[in-house]
Amino acid sequence: MRRWGSLAAGIGLILVAAVLLLLFGSQFGRPGRTIGPRSQTGRIPEAPLEFRSNGEQIYFTATSRSGEPITFRGGPAWMQMHGGSCANCHGPDGRGGIRVHMTDVVAPDIRYRTLTSAEHDEHGGDEGHPPYTDALIQRAITEGLDPAGKPLDPAMPRWSMSQRDLDDVVAYLKTLDGERGEP
Repeated sequence: MRRWGSLAAGIGLILVAAVLLLLFGSQFGRPGRTIGPRSQTGRIPEAPLEFRSNGEQIYFTATSRSGEPITFRGGPAWMQMHGGSCANCHGPDGRGGIRVHMTDVVAPDIRYRTLTSAEHDEHGGDEGHPPYTDALIQRAITEGLDPAGKPLDPAMPRWSMSQRDLDDVVAYLKTLDGERGEP
């Protein structure tokens, strides 16, 4: 009789686990859903419900409208396990200032105007570097190098995506400048 009780308990646990997996497992991997610093709803705070462009969708979800994979290497440990997006670290408005989850790194401002200004220095030191161009922003995204060719912090993932997707991300970064009427 004890064996039947254990068997019934085991089956019950399996059913509960299956239901939880169905309920919560489907919430990840969909546009607008990311893992890491986020709200209790599974969305990045202030993330739009509908994306106006492919670049905006990539920025918030690390998924392209084309269906082509956008993968990465490096980055914070939680991203290796769960994925993430630009907005997870740089914020929904690209202004940065967010401590990267599970690191001591504070993500820099990546709005286009900031990246292309002579004063921009994401390393946080006095060394500085030339301003970014569109091509150098794309190189930073894919190779993790600043305009002077120095490696960015290892907390910055190196993303792999099509040229069209890279162009769309840079175009989206340009829309972040003054989006809220702020400098």
